[in-house]
Amino acid sequence: MKKLMSTLFAICMLANFATAQIVITEIMYNNPGADDLEFIELFNSGNAAVNLDGYHFTQGVNDTIFNVMINPGEFYYVAEDDAAFTAAFGATNVESWSGSLNNGGEDIVLRDNSGFAVDSVDYDDNLPWSTIPDGEGSSLELCDVSADNADPNNWEPSTTEVAGLTLVSANVYASINSLSTCIDPIIITFDNNNEDVISEADGAYTVRIVISNPNGVATTFQLDAAMSSTASAADHDLTLPMTQTFEIGNDSMIDLTFNIIDDAEIEADEV
Repeated sequence: MKKLMSTLFAICMLANFATAQIVITEIMYNNPGADDLEFIELFNSGNAAVNLDGYHFTQGVNDTIFNVMINPGEFYYVAEDDAAFTAAFGATNVESWSGSLNNGGEDIVLRDNSGFAVDSVDYDDNLPWSTIPDGEGSSLELCDVSADNADPNNWEPSTTEVAGLTLVSANVYASINSLSTCIDPIIITFDNNNEDVISEADGAYTVRIVISNPNGVATTFQLDAAMSSTASAADHDLTLPMTQTFEIGNDSMIDLTFNIIDDAEIEADEV
């Protein structure tokens, strides 16, 4: 019977881990200047309130939380300096830790009052982790609260500017009391993988421009060209620089056709 009870208890403990609600969703580990705005964001992603009493960090920083109830969809912060955090971000759901986060990356481990590991993030300041949060003004944010926060591909630097907050001439970006709105970068490329050899007798040439990760709004970009010493604006009828726009929703590529000007002179290769 004792062995059976022990087995059932172990199963209950595993089930509790599978339904853990408190998630580490944002980390400011190296703000510009002094470290007083470093913080860790905790988010209740579940459907029930969680009493954080006795929750504590065993790696990363030293802090034990007392008598804090966090409702579904709410946030709580532990920070280097709670007063500086409130003054900078306007949020009061915060307490101070002792110690500081490692600017080069480390393992942050949060445990409950029984010592059970609730969540952990082993962040780094080297690829595949984004390097921008390492002193450039952005926090590190989890893009999807349901995603694996051990995977660096699920984290991005914050793009939410904190109005009026500048440190050492750098703007500060963090999503305080809101989940991240990570946006995949918009990438505009040419669909010509190799250099094409064009004869002046060809008359016309088409370049295909492709957009990746469009964001649901019209995207305007500027097109320019770097000519070698053998080619010049006299060899084509493009007016550069020029602007092009991918319209909302229905454009993933633009075909840009221009004419090659034949000056009837025999010349070296022009690129």
